[in-house]
Amino acid sequence: AFSSAEGLQITFDYAAYGKWTSEDADGLSFFLIDGSTPPTLGSNFGYAAKVSTSAVTNGYVGIGLDAWGGCSALPCGVMDRVIVYGETRSSISHPTPMLTEVPLLGTAVGKIAPVDRPGRIVRITISPVSPAAPYPTVTVEIDPGSGFVKVIDAFSLAGNGPVPATFKMGFGASTGSHVDFHEVRIRSAKTLVSAVPALGQSTLGALALLLTLLTLPTLRSHFKN
Repeated sequence: AFSSAEGLQITFDYAAYGKWTSEDADGLSFFLIDGSTPPTLGSNFGYAAKVSTSAVTNGYVGIGLDAWGGCSALPCGVMDRVIVYGETRSSISHPTPMLTEVPLLGTAVGKIAPVDRPGRIVRITISPVSPAAPYPTVTVEIDPGSGFVKVIDAFSLAGNGPVPATFKMGFGASTGSHVDFHEVRIRSAKTLVSAVPALGQSTLGALALLLTLLTLPTLRSHFKN
């Protein structure tokens, strides 16, 4: 688990391929859950729930790479899009809310799948939470091989429910009744804010002692050499 105050940027390769020649099903997701709980995968892309299906336990946000046109709170059948899902609910009678979607056909990114190896590069940025910015934003960039294309730009999660103190991250995928392969390789994952401890008296004392020692002729000669 990591603090929601630190934010996150993750960059990963993905490949999605199967036996179909036009489109493969369904898609994959990157998600954040409440860091105080263990994950349990859901149905739609491994994160979201439709009516009478389950969702990730205590999910806060899921970013779906939708190849097939899965269903949620909005109509089905829109292929090749990036979806931002909201928090998951405990009741399976409530679909996971779809907060926004961006179709990719006709853009520089194009289709989500089929994408065989070496795949494409995705970079997802979750902004840090602070008193001045109490809700994070989501930015999604995809590199189809010619450079990153910004698909979703700082989409605000205001109103998506309380922000957990900590997050855990995960990946999920689903195929429905079809067949597909989903592969993920993480390039980097880093927080955006590093905690810098305040300088206490013991730290200041140690620094003063180090500076004093470095003024001694022998040590000056040693470090010079």
